[in-house]
Amino acid sequence: MARSDERNHPQESSLPAALWLVPLVASVVTPGLLWTAGGPFAFGFDLFLTITALVAPVAVVTAAVLSRGFKERIRWSLGVTMVVMTLLFQWPSFTLVGRRVAGVVSVRLVADVVPVVVAVALLWVTVRLAHTWQFAAITSPILVATTAVLVVSAVSVIAPRPAPVDATEPAAEAPDVVLLVLDGYGRPDVTLEPFGFDTSAFERSLEELGFAVASAATANYTFTYAALSGVLELEYVFDLGPVTDSEREAMLASLSGDARMIRAFKEAGYEITYLENAWAGSYCGGLVDECVRDGLLERGLWGIGQLTVAAPLLAMARPHPFNSVSFGHLESLAEILTRPGSDGPRFTFAHLILPHQPYALDADCTRQTAELRRTLDSPSEAERDAQRRHYAEQIACVNATIVAELTEAIAARPDLVAMITADHGPRLLPLTELEFWADEAMRERLSIFGAYRLPGCDNRFWPDITPINGARAVTDCALGTSLGSLPDVNYWVPPGGNGDVVDLTDRLRN
Repeated sequence: MARSDERNHPQESSLPAALWLVPLVASVVTPGLLWTAGGPFAFGFDLFLTITALVAPVAVVTAAVLSRGFKERIRWSLGVTMVVMTLLFQWPSFTLVGRRVAGVVSVRLVADVVPVVVAVALLWVTVRLAHTWQFAAITSPILVATTAVLVVSAVSVIAPRPAPVDATEPAAEAPDVVLLVLDGYGRPDVTLEPFGFDTSAFERSLEELGFAVASAATANYTFTYAALSGVLELEYVFDLGPVTDSEREAMLASLSGDARMIRAFKEAGYEITYLENAWAGSYCGGLVDECVRDGLLERGLWGIGQLTVAAPLLAMARPHPFNSVSFGHLESLAEILTRPGSDGPRFTFAHLILPHQPYALDADCTRQTAELRRTLDSPSEAERDAQRRHYAEQIACVNATIVAELTEAIAARPDLVAMITADHGPRLLPLTELEFWADEAMRERLSIFGAYRLPGCDNRFWPDITPINGARAVTDCALGTSLGSLPDVNYWVPPGGNGDVVDLTDRLRN
């Protein structure tokens, strides 16, 4: 039977099997590159390796099953496996073709039909021709070129290596410092209280812990990449006018650990702890002493899932790492802040993707799935009200956990200097292009939660302080520097980092 099977299989080319193996390897590494190499942020090498390590066994098993041990099937099985891997883990490329065709013919259904037709046709052709040299001659250059472009893209955003720091001996009474950024936490008087949700108990609990709540706090920028880089750089990274290459480079450096604030604490003898999350811009960098990189496998599985045709179903079945990784960090905050470390003080930076959507946590921190997912992008008023309710419930979970963790941490570190701030408010109202952006939506996006614990430095706080000035106050209070304050300004920055920066301060406050 085996000999008959070998005789009946089409005769393969005599060209080296490497011509089929090289594009197969490219199809294995491409999913990790697609997920980690895009955008203006630092290339996530660890996440790339994780995704590639998860994809590779699928390719090996598929090729082994298809070849069934016959030498005459090696090239054919490698070719078919390459196409199968492309279909399995590069499905967004096919859906993109569908959307482009649907845009030309103006028939929405085409966007769903075209990817399936293209995939079936490609697999049909592959099964019949994968053993031929013509197949290798066509697929090898295409896949290798695609992978090469992605590699170049990844290399172009590799985090720059920071210059070494000459640390001094820290002051004898130098306090521990924590900077906690809560993504999308809007100011309660704007986003919650008008709709019947009360967070006053949370604010009272923080005040009892020594915090001052910034009752009129606003964001410096409309999007995370600018807001975080401004805080860590202790100044406005993006200024009025078109975004420049030098501003993007400064943003990349600050989000990759080589930020002015981190460098200042490092030079002062602090041990730096950085909590890396599932956002593409989160990267520990070279100045960090302790990188908390939990959830790497979970993030890898999520990335693979989003590259497959089953992405919508997997999103319903698995927790989004935005929620799960960040909530794991939040639940561990007290342990991280109080764990034994070096003899010097500790500076901890944590950017948590909470209460940012998806709104998958109830007030008691249990996870929800289907109902929440259905309301995320729906424009109806009823679904928007449901989304706001879910947002309030997720905030209730976050608030209770913060109070519990900080109560424990402050009991162990009574002189703790702490800053809790949002990067920006939520997107419960439509976030459109600036020229169409309603004042109500702008106010919601730029009104943020903020609370500061500055023992002995109460004069550095005011009710409408913005995050950049908050970070400067924390630095001055902990290190005894004299940075002072900058004007509290509110800027629009383009969502993708390309476009003009616009001053919204007068529009927001008037």
